[in-house]
Amino acid sequence: MGRILTLYLFILALVLPFAYTLLPFPGRMICDLIEPYLNDIGSWIIPDCLSCNWSISSDSAGLFLLALFIIPIAFLLEFILAKTKSLPELNTWKGLQFLLLLFLFMHLLRYGLDKVLLRQFGAPEANLLFSPLGMMKKDMLFWSLMGSSPFYSVLTGCIEALAAILMIIPRTRPMGLIMATLIMAHVFLLNMSFEIDVLFFSGLLLSISLLLSWRIWSKVISAVLGNSGKLDSAPAQKESTLVIKSTKAMLILAILADVLLPLITSESYQSQKPIELKSAYQSHSKGMTKLFFHSTDHLIWQDEEAKFHTEKVIFNKNEGGFYLQDQGTFISYTIHQDTLIIKGLIDASALVFTAIDLKQLPLLQ
Repeated sequence: MGRILTLYLFILALVLPFAYTLLPFPGRMICDLIEPYLNDIGSWIIPDCLSCNWSISSDSAGLFLLALFIIPIAFLLEFILAKTKSLPELNTWKGLQFLLLLFLFMHLLRYGLDKVLLRQFGAPEANLLFSPLGMMKKDMLFWSLMGSSPFYSVLTGCIEALAAILMIIPRTRPMGLIMATLIMAHVFLLNMSFEIDVLFFSGLLLSISLLLSWRIWSKVISAVLGNSGKLDSAPAQKESTLVIKSTKAMLILAILADVLLPLITSESYQSQKPIELKSAYQSHSKGMTKLFFHSTDHLIWQDEEAKFHTEKVIFNKNEGGFYLQDQGTFISYTIHQDTLIIKGLIDASALVFTAIDLKQLPLLQ
């Protein structure tokens, strides 16, 4: 059963539609080929499911259907490999598990560094800070709370990156795998509890962690129960050849380059919002309570019924205003210290706003 599970998780990790920076990503090409067939099969199995998304995307019905179809493929490949005498049996399974280890290492390191650099949990946008709690979806609420605590983000990122580094070093691999299992169990629980749409992927990483660490966990449990279980620093292994060592080193270096290069070269979205405009304003005009300038150049305002309205804007500093992209309407504004006066948003009348100091909000202190 362990061999079938190894093959199943390896195939699943291979076909997931990830786009890497330097590494080849066959998953996207494979998914593009089989997605039309999955759509037909899914529509045939559940013909009246209007809410089912049969494309292969995060937590979609198509992704779960793909995972279901991979099960018999794993059984078939295990049967073929068992009958193939020319392949060295032990090295084949050790090689597949090492590739799964690299897959786990890459994503733990990537997510860990993203947290350390505050790329995953950004500071909550101003409009979310003033959204009624009961009107927010669970995933948005979770993301906003995590973004309000840089300390939590940096600390958890350091732990994830440390686990990734420990698991790639043979002598510290048992400790790294134990940390990875606990981390992924926590992440899986959070994704399930707050309905975050990466539940499938976190479940995959948790399954890989458990597969690679079950022998270690059995020793830990035995030691806790007082049995003769001992957690060795590293399992006994035959000396690897120079070719195997070189191949492993090149794979690790390639993964490090794929993870680190985007952190060095990628640029975050640069808002065109003039620096004198604040992110949040309190309205003093009828029909509107608050006005927000989103970091992605969207204008958001809240009406008296606490409903939000959004428009994509294009700033024009020379004309002293901005255009509503969909309507093409030009909105002019003037600023006097903390007072913002806007004309043309609702009608020709002027709307008066006062800037809100977000740093004074209890959540951000």
